[in-house]
Amino acid sequence: MPMRSKADQRTKEDLDLFLLALIREGIATAYQMQRAAGISQGASLQSLKRLVERKLVRVCEEGPRRRTEYQLTWAGEKWLVSNTAVLGEAEPRGDLDSILRKGLLRAFLRKDGKQAADFLRRAAAQRRDQEEVFAEPVPDIPEVAQLYTRYRKAAATASVAVEADVLEQAAAELDRRSKRKG
Repeated sequence: MPMRSKADQRTKEDLDLFLLALIREGIATAYQMQRAAGISQGASLQSLKRLVERKLVRVCEEGPRRRTEYQLTWAGEKWLVSNTAVLGEAEPRGDLDSILRKGLLRAFLRKDGKQAADFLRRAAAQRRDQEEVFAEPVPDIPEVAQLYTRYRKAAATASVAVEADVLEQAAAELDRRSKRKG
């Protein structure tokens, strides 16, 4: 059995937490998770399997069109609440989806939009720092490889810039929501 990295484990954990939060909000099937939150059924089904094994959710009756519905258990509710307490306190790590999930869980479950916005801004700043890393010159290599590398780095830089923009927009929206509610 291959060993999982701690980063993989953390990404799975924040996905598990996010799915528990969705179930708590009434989004109870993998299909609904895909439609409502854009989470692939493949990712959600693997996560739901882990959650069932850990007794954090239980399988309910099949819903419409033979879709399996899940329900949060008392243990799942407890695990969700205790584990979202620390989200957003550490430095942002993971891919864009993982960071967004952590920030939104903090904002909506912990009712801490300001801290969630700060977390997303730190993640955006990290992405901006990565833009500079991708812009480094390429060592002396054959022209075909040099062009390929240049275009790949240009695409990576653009992708990182877009991610940073998205994170900053999400932070600004959470700030606006916090001010309206506060």
